[in-house]
Amino acid sequence: MGGSIRKTLYKMAWDTRCRNVDVARISRPFVNAETTVLDAGCGEYGLSAFVAAKSVVGVDILPTDVKVDGFTFIHGSIITLPFAERSFSVAASVDVLEHLPEGLRPEAIRQLVRVAKDTIIITFPAGKIAREIDEA
Repeated sequence: MGGSIRKTLYKMAWDTRCRNVDVARISRPFVNAETTVLDAGCGEYGLSAFVAAKSVVGVDILPTDVKVDGFTFIHGSIITLPFAERSFSVAASVDVLEHLPEGLRPEAIRQLVRVAKDTIIITFPAGKIAREIDEA
């Protein structure tokens, strides 16, 4: 049996919640009850609690046993997404690209383009925070 969205939000780290709320706000014009969303590099919970989509499929290299209604987790990599072309209305990658070696980032973007029907959402740190992360 899947978990409730309220329980998911409670267990999610604060910074993850904040990022996903921002992505949900950005994606609102593109997501509805008929939309399928890929969350590539979803982590433990992904966007499932934040977008009103028909379904959210999350892919991450770290396995999880989290069960949330409307969310399907697949253990895999953004570099080799195991889906047919144009499988999802929206393909999203939230704060993932900066964790990949620079040489793999173009392939990750190509994979998102390949599996998206209509919309791609990619976020990453920029500005002062990105410089601080790079210097750490």
